Amino acid sequence: METPPTVLSLILYHTCRPAKHKRRAPLNVISVVFASLIAQHGLEYLFAIVVLMGLIQISIGVLNLVKYARIIPYSVMLGFLNGLSIVMFLAQWAQFKVDEVVANGVEMVTKMWLLPVALGIMIFFVIVTMAIIHFVPKYTNAIPSSLVAIIVMIIIAVLLGKMVIL
Repeated sequence: METPPTVLSLILYHTCRPAKHKRRAPLNVISVVFASLIAQHGLEYLFAIVVLMGLIQISIGVLNLVKYARIIPYSVMLGFLNGLSIVMFLAQWAQFKVDEVVANGVEMVTKMWLLPVALGIMIFFVIVTMAIIHFVPKYTNAIPSSLVAIIVMIIIAVLLGKMVIL
């Protein structure tokens, strides 16, 4: 079962809210490094990467090096994060395509757009996720709206997957 495109939804939503970018800057940078290391060295290094990045973040906090991030101008940070959002958006674009095997003497695998029903479901997931992220902070700030959106959409995806199996 495919996971819902929550990452795409989060990127689209956070791209439209520049005021929140400053608080998430270190996390966004770490996610890019995290993804590129896994792409270069494979999934078997995942645990080592998580531990190493956790130690780096803890040491930055303990040594109080966060104060140097304030030197970076807001326009530079915003430009970097917008570029990062575009890169992450393009990485999620493949979720809207599936492999199709074409056999004309030689088997070739090509990427085709999802069927209209499946594409509609994915777009529905994106819209509902963005709505959850937008409206949850109006009711409570106890739980991050992104976390609520991810949990709700995973539950919906699992339930829809079980309905399809039945």
